[in-house]
Parts: sequence; C-alpha cells; structure tokens
Amino acid sequence: MKQAILTLTGLACGSLLSHAALISSTTVGMDVLDNSISGLASTATVSGAGTLSAGSQLQVNLNISGGWNGDLYVYLSHGDLPVAILLNQAGATAGNPAGYEEAGFAVSFRDNALNGDVHYYQNSAGYVPGSVLTGTWAPDGRLQLNGGRTSMLSTFNNCNLDGDWTLFVADLAAGSTSRLESWSLEVVPVPEANTAYFGIATIILLAGRFVAGQRKTSQ
Repeated sequence: MKQAILTLTGLACGSLLSHAALISSTTVGMDVLDNSISGLASTATVSGAGTLSAGSQLQVNLNISGGWNGDLYVYLSHGDLPVAILLNQAGATAGNPAGYEEAGFAVSFRDNALNGDVHYYQNSAGYVPGSVLTGTWAPDGRLQLNGGRTSMLSTFNNCNLDGDWTLFVADLAAGSTSRLESWSLEVVPVPEANTAYFGIATIILLAGRFVAGQRKTSQ
C-alpha cells in the first residue's frame, strides 16, 4: 500500500530539526494475513526532510489491534539501508514458542526507551496482563529469535530521510488475525546523558557547601 508524498517544513542547513513529524499518522485499517510470511506492507514517501541530525533519533508509533502479539513480526525499511526490527514474536523463547498472548499494540519505539526491550514486555513493572500494550519501548532488534539485538532504529542514524519508508507486518502463526490500524514516524531529540550527571553533581556540590557552612558556624 503506497501512501501520499509528505513534504516536510522546519528545516535548517539541510538537517531535520530535533522534533518533527516525518510521517504523520498513516491510517491503514487492513488485516494482516494469518500464518503467512507474505505479510502486509504500508509505504509512505517523504520529501524535503534532508539528513537526520546527530542530536536526533527516529521514533515509530504503531497501532495494531486484535490477534496474538507473539505471532507478529514487524520491521521498518528505508531504501537500501538495513531494516530495523520492531517486533519479532514478542515473548517467544525455547520454553514458550507461542510468545505473549495479549491482543494488540498501541506503542512507540525508540532505541533508548526506558521500558526496555519490547520482546520481554511482560517482565516490565507496568505490565497489565491481558491488555493492549501501551507505552514507549525499545525495538526487539533481533533478526533471529536467538540472535543479538543488532537491527535497531539506529541503522537510520545520519541517513537521508527523503524517499520511501515501509512498515512491514507479518503474522507467523495460525489461529488469530491482527489488524494494522495506523503508524507514524517522528524525529525526536536524543536525551543528553550528561544532564542527569550534572544534576547529581550540582546536588553534591551544594550539599558539600552546606556542610562546610555548618562547620564554620559551629566553630
């Protein structure tokens, strides 16, 4: 399925600013063929976006209803670059090949998401059994179920954002049907790791000055 061309505004020096909608909400509303590697592909074309700047990263927003979450294999592709694996049969392990049983995702993906690896979302403190998964998660990233997490959204770092972007969804096991409702793509800032350390250092410094002041007063 091919979507309309989207032209971006808010550009500076040929690089996309730190927060912008790259592909706004793309409504698909189509069922994913059950138990088939053929899957469903939704493509949108971006024009005028330029290069993803060093201080920015991609975020994918995904809405899938129904089905069995552990059946789904989802990736994002762009041009000749390696794909980013968003989902690869969530929860599937040697001991649980069927994966997780929940029906549906209303999630965002970014590499440094605090919720961690979506493949093991049931281990999260905020997990609610039986409900549609929500929140922001790190992509699965595994080309193979037992492989390393090497296919992350960082594969698109510093790339030219213009051109076709394709979201592919496949249901790899029989028994239920998922529906790709919508998806979108954003450029968001990369959190600055130094910010937290700066805050901690400031607190320690102020505490040290307070103690020193208390000692002078007591003398």
